[in-house]
Amino acid sequence: MFFTVKKYSQYGKLSNRVIKDNISGVRKEIEPGKRYEEDFALWKSAKVGEIYWEAPWGKGRPGWHIECSAMSMRYLGETIDIHGGGKDLIFPHHENEIAQSESLTGKQFSNYWIHNGLVKLNGQKMSKSLGNVISIKELLDNYNSDVIRFVLLQNNYKSDLNIVDGIFEEVEKHIYNFYKIFNEIDNLKYEKTIKEIKLLYNIEDEFKESMRNDFNTAVAISNLFKYFHSMNGMLNKKQDISTLKLMKETIVKTYAVLGLLQKSPKEVVDKIRNKYLEKHKVTEDEINLLIEKRSKYKRSKDYENADLIKKQLLGRGIIILDRKNTTEWDVSL
Repeated sequence: MFFTVKKYSQYGKLSNRVIKDNISGVRKEIEPGKRYEEDFALWKSAKVGEIYWEAPWGKGRPGWHIECSAMSMRYLGETIDIHGGGKDLIFPHHENEIAQSESLTGKQFSNYWIHNGLVKLNGQKMSKSLGNVISIKELLDNYNSDVIRFVLLQNNYKSDLNIVDGIFEEVEKHIYNFYKIFNEIDNLKYEKTIKEIKLLYNIEDEFKESMRNDFNTAVAISNLFKYFHSMNGMLNKKQDISTLKLMKETIVKTYAVLGLLQKSPKEVVDKIRNKYLEKHKVTEDEINLLIEKRSKYKRSKDYENADLIKKQLLGRGIIILDRKNTTEWDVSL
């Protein structure tokens, strides 16, 4: 049983496709049962060994498009607020959903359509048949969920997302630095003030503006870099602690919409740091012993050996940070 697209005058309104005038048997062979090339199956006759249902028009099963219309009407009603899907589904799938649904109800099927780009791996579309699929579980086994969200959200949803080698490691550096700044802010001691604190940026309004602009998450993500750059500068000066605390609270509250930066800063920093310590096969005790040894060399003005230890640690992925009265270390991501 086929839907004759010529009988639905608005067919093609989503994809801006014009129906060809090819009729079965004219110029080109068309699938038996169809009148026009674009006609699509509503019900397919059962083949031997296939699952089937009894129907007034014979044993069979629903076509692909009718399955989706049936499910959406069952759970979302005759008109959907927002219908999403990959841009590769605009035609024929979504066009056919509209045609069959609106022909049945006489109502608009969906108020808004949002079509996302495709996910590619090193320029090639991800596909089970090609064996180039990365599962969410695989990613979560190796990376914080913020890293995965960040990779997705820094890309405009309409554009194809190309997963290239090293992209998750690069984003992990940003997530680590963001949470490290949050952790430092959490550790700052200050007295609460009753005076009004004015932030450098109107974080909430900027976020809302990016969302109003066709869910432009790429802008919302890029704004994070300027916020954290400012906070890092303020941290280095140890000034405006009240402002820092408020900025952190506002970012956490605002970006909860995207599920970003909602975790315990200390836990995230420790987990990523430990991951890299394991990668470079070095322990905190070993690092601290070498730092103590280096401090002794510096006290005895043996700067040559002190520098050798610093280079030795750097070669194992550890950065030495000399502060005013102490020496700290961090992993080199």
